[in-house]
Amino acid sequence: EDPPWSASKLAPGQRMLGMAEKAATLGRTDWPGFFRAQLDFPEASRLAARLWAESDPAGFWAWLREAKDPVLLDRFATDLARVWAGSDPDAAMSALLQVSDKHRGDELRRAVVDEVLETDLAKGLGLAARAGDFNRFSWGPREWMKADPAAVVEGLAGLPKISDYRHFLNYALPVWIESDSAAALAWMTSHDPLPGDRWVKDGFAAAAKADPEAALAAAEALADPRQREEALLGVVASGRLTVEGLQSVLEVLPLKDRGRAGYEVLKSRPMTTPEALATGAELIALLPACRSTLYAVESLARGWRDVDAAGGWQWATTLPDAATRRRAFTVLAGSRPDAVASLPVSDLSNDLFRDVISRLPDDREDAWIGGLPAAHAAWARQVREKLRAGE
Repeated sequence: EDPPWSASKLAPGQRMLGMAEKAATLGRTDWPGFFRAQLDFPEASRLAARLWAESDPAGFWAWLREAKDPVLLDRFATDLARVWAGSDPDAAMSALLQVSDKHRGDELRRAVVDEVLETDLAKGLGLAARAGDFNRFSWGPREWMKADPAAVVEGLAGLPKISDYRHFLNYALPVWIESDSAAALAWMTSHDPLPGDRWVKDGFAAAAKADPEAALAAAEALADPRQREEALLGVVASGRLTVEGLQSVLEVLPLKDRGRAGYEVLKSRPMTTPEALATGAELIALLPACRSTLYAVESLARGWRDVDAAGGWQWATTLPDAATRRRAFTVLAGSRPDAVASLPVSDLSNDLFRDVISRLPDDREDAWIGGLPAAHAAWARQVREKLRAGE
């Protein structure tokens, strides 16, 4: 009996053509031996896998499962899933839904859905509905969203709650807004999100970048309070509102969301000029004392530190709330260590001393600490001891 056919027996320039010609003669029972003979040759094994997947994907899948070799699955299963999706996506999904390993099953089912979505939106979304939820799933812009973004949004919104592909709405809505902002905004105001959906904020942020006045009016008109709040936060996050416009939004937002709104604005605007910093200071003055406001103060303080540390220090002294002052001075102190001596003890923190000491050259630490008031110096020494102890 002849040994198993192998591409390695052919001249290098003839191997790929020879494999394709040989594969055309194989029956279903011939494939395992043919494929096994190529496994030690990377280029030949990749082509053999492709040819087997095109000829008999179910047979190839059965062979991979029966081999119980995770290395073989890692090498060939995902490419098999993509090829199978092109020839019989329903059969591919039915087979892959039987995979008990959640991580591997997720990877293979996503490969099928993603492959089909590139060419057939309705079919791909139907497969996504069958596939259910996924672990370790990432979202982002996709090419398949661009051909008919309105249909994409409608289709994604029609998926069951459990389908993680619904999260692509966050990226599909901005694509639709780019091509027809009025139609997309009308859709957003007439559709309710499901629990767990996050498209409202992102969608209204994109709509406000296209037409801030229309987006703000639409957000304010939403009947559901929670949806209205998320929509307004999206409009705020666009960075297109004036301080006066933001003030009108803050007046209708619940107290718990006002700090978050301010933080969204500061994230959306580069704090790189004195004018921007002054506007940011006006905004901070409108916000209540809360955790989100602390984040907003920290963000603005970084801008002051990079552009005008002395002006930032003066701004920080005007903050009425002790917690926000401490947060601002913690950010600014590393750039103005000599000014720390002028602060009251209530404006100090472990983080402030830790940041300053970590920035000072070793030979300046004692002199800096020695120039502080007694209570400040004692605190600074305690922090330095903890730093040296690795705490």
